[in-house]
Amino acid sequence: MLILSSTIHNLNIMILANIAKQVVRTMSTFRLALVQLEVNEVKRKNVERAVSYISSAKEHNADIIALPECFNSPYGIRNNLFFFSIIYYVCNNYIEKIVN
Repeated sequence: MLILSSTIHNLNIMILANIAKQVVRTMSTFRLALVQLEVNEVKRKNVERAVSYISSAKEHNADIIALPECFNSPYGIRNNLFFFSIIYYVCNNYIEKIVN
């Protein structure tokens, strides 16, 4: 009885270990695409650019694609050069282009 109980216990551990390996294997790879694009007052062009970036992210096997919150609205901050110059100055050392 002790041997049988030990064998069942070991079998349960092996089954749990295999399940854990499968979970780790499926959870270890996750691709997130962050799309940053210049939004202007022409909504159609904003959406076209977003679709282009989505297609590119899909080609790179992205699991989730995050778009700017106002990408599909004619809300542009393009003319605010002061704002962009501050952002560029602060973030310049952290900019990394990932997707063409």
